[in-house]
Amino acid sequence: MHNVRFLVDGAETLSCRSLRGTERLGQSTELEFDLFSTEGVAPADVVGKPCAVVLEGGIGARIVGGIVTRFSAVATANPNGERRYRATVHSRLAAVELRTRSRIFQKMTIPDIVKKVLLEAGYDGRQVELRLYESHIEREYVVQYAENDAAFVRRMCEDEGLVFRFDADEEGVERIVLEDATTYSLAALEEPLPLVDVSALGMFEIAAFDARILAKRRPGKVTLRDYNHEKPDLALSATSKAGTDVEQSVEVYEGPGGFREPDEGDARARLRLETLRADALELVFRTTAVALTPGLSFTIEAQGDYAGSAKPAGKYTVVAVEHQWTFGDARVAVEVRALPRDTPYRLPRTAARPRLTGVQSAFVTGAAGEEIHTDAQGRIKVQFPWDLEGKGDEKATLPIRVMQPNMPGSMAIPRVGWEVLVAFEDGDPEKPVVLGRTYNAKFAPPYQLPANKTVTALQTYSSPGSGGTNSIRFDDAAGRQHVFVQAQFGKSVSVSNDMVTQTVKNENVGITGSQTRTVGGNENVSVTQAYRTAVGPQSATVGGKQEIYVKGHTIVGVGSESVLVGAAVLEKVGNPVNGLLNLAKAAAMSGAGALGQYGQFLAAGGGLALSGYEGYKHGGAAGAMKGVGLGAVGIAAGMIPGGEAIFAVAQGAAQPAPWREGPPPSGDTAGGGGGTGASDNAGAGGPGPGHRNTSVKGAMTEIIAGASAIVTPGDIGWYTVGPSSFLIGGSYTTKTARGGVSVLGASSETLGSLKIDVKGVLARDVKGPVRTTIAGALTSQASGKHTIKAGGALTIEVGGSLTLQGGKVSFNCGGATITASESGVLIEAGTITIHRSSKQSGVTGHT
Repeated sequence: MHNVRFLVDGAETLSCRSLRGTERLGQSTELEFDLFSTEGVAPADVVGKPCAVVLEGGIGARIVGGIVTRFSAVATANPNGERRYRATVHSRLAAVELRTRSRIFQKMTIPDIVKKVLLEAGYDGRQVELRLYESHIEREYVVQYAENDAAFVRRMCEDEGLVFRFDADEEGVERIVLEDATTYSLAALEEPLPLVDVSALGMFEIAAFDARILAKRRPGKVTLRDYNHEKPDLALSATSKAGTDVEQSVEVYEGPGGFREPDEGDARARLRLETLRADALELVFRTTAVALTPGLSFTIEAQGDYAGSAKPAGKYTVVAVEHQWTFGDARVAVEVRALPRDTPYRLPRTAARPRLTGVQSAFVTGAAGEEIHTDAQGRIKVQFPWDLEGKGDEKATLPIRVMQPNMPGSMAIPRVGWEVLVAFEDGDPEKPVVLGRTYNAKFAPPYQLPANKTVTALQTYSSPGSGGTNSIRFDDAAGRQHVFVQAQFGKSVSVSNDMVTQTVKNENVGITGSQTRTVGGNENVSVTQAYRTAVGPQSATVGGKQEIYVKGHTIVGVGSESVLVGAAVLEKVGNPVNGLLNLAKAAAMSGAGALGQYGQFLAAGGGLALSGYEGYKHGGAAGAMKGVGLGAVGIAAGMIPGGEAIFAVAQGAAQPAPWREGPPPSGDTAGGGGGTGASDNAGAGGPGPGHRNTSVKGAMTEIIAGASAIVTPGDIGWYTVGPSSFLIGGSYTTKTARGGVSVLGASSETLGSLKIDVKGVLARDVKGPVRTTIAGALTSQASGKHTIKAGGALTIEVGGSLTLQGGKVSFNCGGATITASESGVLIEAGTITIHRSSKQSGVTGHT
């Protein structure tokens, strides 16, 4: 180098006396000058201005561009002589070091990110060139946090395997060139550079001398591992090897390795190893060829008389150039560092990565109009306060995972606008995790504090609109401890095994609409005191047997009643233990009747029962009447005198009568006496002796496809205001101490057979017409009076025998009476008409 010229607008009189400095790949050029001028130069007129430095050699010249970053005047002893100055020139990238920013890049490649930063820093499109030979994946999320733009550009290049260099045009305008493969570097010289001894320098216009080769031991193996939460079962591991066997025995392991797919891992492992081995072999020499520039290549050839021990040959790429020049020196040269051109050069990792060691506040964001913005993994987007370029929308960040409570099925998604606390894996700002929510003045706690400081709550808001809440609230204040549960719309509770609910005091359940209960097994309800139910319509379906034990009275009042029994029914009132004692005193029966009796009754009336049953299914009570050929007799009201235990007969197979079963469980369901009160032995054997009274204020219909038996040691009585209809396909047996029937409307009975046994008085009083149809036999027996009264017509049709047994049997119709007794038959009427013939035997009389 023969001369150096320093060119800057406004200081044309400056001349260079010395130069020191370095040019290096991936680093801003730095040159220091000693300058002289016959005129004064103000530093403010020079600092920050573009500068062109012309390096003149034996053949040609090279221009280095930059800006003046420092300029100072040096004091001299000669006030009238030349003025001395010192100046520092850097590449324009040095000015970018003054610009510090925090921002987020999404879905961009690293070369595109670097170019964007440089253009925003003041470079124009012509001053940034990308020379790329390899493919570069799109980065989902890249963060520049509290870094100056130059440091961020350097870090991005280190991470991606890029290098940057500088050149200038003829006017000294600097340009930055970004490359990813130095193995394709351009040539700086058209001819090979001769390598000579120092003594032979005068024979060549440009030459290399003082050459030495530096070999360094470097690692030969790199292993990387990483984790991708979107593919948690994917093993991410990659290894790359190079160098000698000894070098490959030295492994560098890094985790996380910065990749998400296996093929990405292979490329990153290779890139990391190339970075570690970039300076494993270096060529260092001095030269008079000023055209050698970092990033360009050359070919070196040792001349025939070269005596040096280091004899490099072939193509090399310049990595760095060091300048040392003083005006007037006889020999001026630069020192060059180069590596073989087929060795990829990667920038060493010198840029510091930002680390966030604590937690930061952020605000949940989402698309316009959305209150909850999430994806399939429950991730959310946030806006960091330090991100000045974020728009506070669904593109503010990458999807960020949200920490959940340590339970298998927990899920709580932060809502848009909430403030959340964010931590960072390994302090990496590109790996955020939301730890949870925190309140602020805009989104305050749901309950006023500190007044409700004893309250612990889990509360959610309806979305959209936040018009309602689902909440669970615990109040731990002494004396008012309380648990509150609110479901804004619906509530479902599922228990796979047992569920126990215990309330020490009172419990109130209010249901505005309907309630449906389905019990697959048994349901036991035990009430120590009174049990009251007030309903509108009520429907009950019992698939099997139903047993109801009542300690005291049972009172049923209905407007109308329909009873449909598919097989047989047995009603028992009272305790058979005490009842049998009372029946024995009154020559009581031994039971409800032999089971064999029901068989023949069912045989006689089975068809009738099935017809009535099918008719009832399709047409209700009227359909049942049509099914047995009776027509629409009226709304039915059955003459079944009470009873709570059902004697079911299904397809000829009978179940034991209630008094033949074992005693019910002791405790709340133990017997306690009937209507007449409990006696000493009315205990766990069941209910005590009692009475059964049924009062129906409307119509009553009862349909039993099988047999019906009612047994009680007490009294039976029922009262029907409306019409009564009674259909039994089998036998109908009633045994009681005393019975009474009162029907204010019509009465209709259709039976397979009928047996009534009353140990006292039996009275049937029907204000309307009475019609009784019996397919089999009719037996009615009373120890006392047996009275049947009908306000209208009285019709009794018996398919078998009719037996009326008593001290006196009387038929009253209007003013006429027929009385049968041991003394004879008495007929009393205003007029007696005998149609056809009559036969008389014994003593007769007329009055």
